[in-house]
Amino acid sequence: MAEMKRSFLAILVIVAIYLAIGAGAYMWIERWTLLDSIYFSAMTITTVGYGDLAPATPIAKIFTMAYAFFGIGILFYAVGFMGRTYMELEERRLAHIFDRALRKKEIKEEEPHDKHLLEELEKDLIHRKKKPQELKKE
Repeated sequence: MAEMKRSFLAILVIVAIYLAIGAGAYMWIERWTLLDSIYFSAMTITTVGYGDLAPATPIAKIFTMAYAFFGIGILFYAVGFMGRTYMELEERRLAHIFDRALRKKEIKEEEPHDKHLLEELEKDLIHRKKKPQELKKE
């Protein structure tokens, strides 16, 4: 869990640094304000591109092409990482519920809905070839 937090923080720092690099470059090349530079950098790497700001100089256009190419990749990696992290946390939560239900024997034969849920969780965990204890250790 601590490793996930560190990785998440590292990715956020990388995105923030990348935005700062873009903002600094646009402030220097295009002489835009800090707000306009950050705004344009964010719009570029998120692929929104409203069109209200556009680089005017050839060097700024070249920089924007490279900045967008790498920035979109960095941002998509960050979004993918957040999605994977969410799924891992959800899997751990379900494994914990499953494990607790098995230990406490909360699911009884006369409760078919709960029993069905338990069977589905068990099938999912078997499919992933991980036991609840293995998921909790990660």
